[in-house]
Amino acid sequence: MKFFSLTVVACLIAALAFAGEKKGSEALVREKNTRGAEPHRKGKSTWATPELTFAALQKAVKDKDFSRLLERLTPDSQDTLVGGMVESLRLSTLLAKDFKMAVRPEVQAVIDKHKLDLSKDIKPGDYSAAAGMVREKAKFVEDVAKVYEALGRKHWVSALETAELSNVRAEGDRGTGQVSFPKVPRAGKVPIDFRKIDGKWRVNIRLSGKGTGTKAREVGGNSKSPKHKDIAQVAAVRSMSALLQKGEFVKFYKDWGHPHLQKQLTAEKFAAGMKKDRGKHTLQLFADVIKMIDEKAGKDQFLAQKQESGDEYEFVLVKLKDMSRDERKGRQWHIELKLHEGKWKVMDVD
Repeated sequence: MKFFSLTVVACLIAALAFAGEKKGSEALVREKNTRGAEPHRKGKSTWATPELTFAALQKAVKDKDFSRLLERLTPDSQDTLVGGMVESLRLSTLLAKDFKMAVRPEVQAVIDKHKLDLSKDIKPGDYSAAAGMVREKAKFVEDVAKVYEALGRKHWVSALETAELSNVRAEGDRGTGQVSFPKVPRAGKVPIDFRKIDGKWRVNIRLSGKGTGTKAREVGGNSKSPKHKDIAQVAAVRSMSALLQKGEFVKFYKDWGHPHLQKQLTAEKFAAGMKKDRGKHTLQLFADVIKMIDEKAGKDQFLAQKQESGDEYEFVLVKLKDMSRDERKGRQWHIELKLHEGKWKVMDVD
């Protein structure tokens, strides 16, 4: 899920950094409102659908049950949350040092309690490495949340408590949806991902913006942008698109389909599906992405960006992404690639 920008994160880090206390700050979210999240049904597992697991996550946030909160996240998302908190503590100590001020005692207490070695050379955005320093993750998240509360502020995860989930779509073991925040209307609707792991749906969080773990790469609109024809991901999409336009769907499936895709359906079923309306939309998606690349579209129209794991890459048609499912009328906005044996292959399209 792509969340708040670096600007918001930086403001929260700055609030943690210094010993002086700022009064009168308002909590980001205070009221409970779970419209859009499917309520728990008697006899139905709360892991059974993306809506139910999202509602369970919201309850965990409300109850401040951080063990259950982490359970509802994918392993990568657990690292994103915990590692992001470690980074915020480290940056707060660096800011305090730069401004020759004392680190807040609440912050130092958490660092000492969890024996964090913040001198380690960990690249910004490497949440897995940062999270690896924390042994008791649920307790660590709880302690950091208490620091934010002591400062009269809320960590961004608290906004999930009143978030409204809509436009949920699930196929196989992957799902997507949109989340809006009634108390933060300027945030608009942001995409959210779900993954089914061992038969249970979990929320997949992805932070957006420079320095937050997702490397955003603007395609076009900047003379300093790299030549995208030389980027392996773009070259792969061009080859994929060429096969699709020729109607060579089985070859596309065998040459460019990621094992994740191939586990969901056979080559024959894939080829048959490509001859239906959804297939036509997929062909149009690849054509639109190539067009955006060639026209050097700006980031208000098109994004090509590497994910925090480093082995995933996505192309996003921004305007289509921001539309509701009904407004899109079946049109697709998203190509997701993943490295497999040194080759970028398609894992999913939306």
